[in-house]
Amino acid sequence: MVERSVSLARLPRQFFRDALARASSLIVVATSLTAILGFGYWVLAARVYPASEVGTAAVSVSVMTVASLLSLLGTSSAVVQRIPTRRAGAEWSLTVSASLAVAFFFGVLSGLICWVPLPYIIHVAALRSPTYGLALAAGVGLTNAGSVLDNIWVVERRTEVRLLTNTLMSTVKLPLLLLPVLHAEGAVGIQIGWTVAVLAADGTSLLLLARHRAFRPVVANLFAEVSAMRLTMFGNYMIGVGASIPTYVVPVIVGAIVSLTDTAYFYSAWRVGSFFFIGSLSVAAALFAEGSRAPSRATARARQALKVIVPLLLLATVALVFLAKPLLTAFGRSYGEHAALLLILLVTTTLPDALNSVYITILRIQRRYTQASAFVWGMALVQLGVSWILIHHIGILGAGFGWMAAELMGVLVQVVDRRWRSGAEFSTLSPRADGGGKGGVGTESSELYR
Repeated sequence: MVERSVSLARLPRQFFRDALARASSLIVVATSLTAILGFGYWVLAARVYPASEVGTAAVSVSVMTVASLLSLLGTSSAVVQRIPTRRAGAEWSLTVSASLAVAFFFGVLSGLICWVPLPYIIHVAALRSPTYGLALAAGVGLTNAGSVLDNIWVVERRTEVRLLTNTLMSTVKLPLLLLPVLHAEGAVGIQIGWTVAVLAADGTSLLLLARHRAFRPVVANLFAEVSAMRLTMFGNYMIGVGASIPTYVVPVIVGAIVSLTDTAYFYSAWRVGSFFFIGSLSVAAALFAEGSRAPSRATARARQALKVIVPLLLLATVALVFLAKPLLTAFGRSYGEHAALLLILLVTTTLPDALNSVYITILRIQRRYTQASAFVWGMALVQLGVSWILIHHIGILGAGFGWMAAELMGVLVQVVDRRWRSGAEFSTLSPRADGGGKGGVGTESSELYR
């Protein structure tokens, strides 16, 4: 009995000694804390600003988020795969500098492109201000740079810094809402405050990076480094956009088909359900960083990741069957009555979603970008198509069945891939520094689920 107690006491310590488990846990904490502080941020904004200004600011932040998604160009993922092969010092700093430069430049450009038509689309004259345009463009560029820095800390096995900077950004935004000079600017002031908060987080991250790895910006050979990373950037970009498209498009489809009341029910289930996907997304992010450091061990690490996440997801799914209605009733009784089944459908897909996330991560580590892109875009098209058809017939539940159809199709593709690849011999090669190589890193994903 005493030996068993000692073993149980050591379990948390052993868990956090494992780099994958530790990184996954810290990413979960960072994401959850950011979501909680973000909720508090918009509650505070709603109390101190007119509803029209809050609505305009919400649109602005949404535009900034989408512009970041489209302009990141795979840099935040490419840097994870590139820096483990680089020597410390100028070579390492060059890769980081190139990734930050590309992410920031195209983020600013994307922000400016979005700014030009935005005031005429939502008809808010204040958004025509050059000050707002600068804040929006800088916000996109800094958000991109922050994504690159976050992933660098994960691959450096210092995910606690990511937790620190994410928390700093979410915290700094709160008092800026109350700053008189920004409050007087309304929605423009909210966007400026948001951009300043991201700047504070990025600045802190860069200072810590200079201290931790003696990072210094490098300009010489910058274009050559970007050229060497271009294929890795493009491959990860196509995967990232394809995986994110349904998150932004499905709500638009719902809003275009059903009533505004039903749309509100959908959003409540959609937002609550998103929290249940944090675990698998965090494990996938940590696995990508750890797998990029040691590609030959990627499959073994993937098995470890699934052993951690699968039991938790099964437990969460079972619990939600009983808790879905009470959770949604917090929005109002009608929400619990009309959206509970949709929430259960969404959370039921967390298990196949975890399998698919890990599978995509293995393909990315192996630099099988074409297959991974086809996989995520195929799932996206299935989800959007099935959702569009079923929402017309069964309402918001159609979105849940569309999500389930896409995830199950993904698992089926994995089974086919495993059968097709089983029996073949695959050599495990180390990745070349330029992200090339004849076979990439080892192609062993067919063994993942055995």
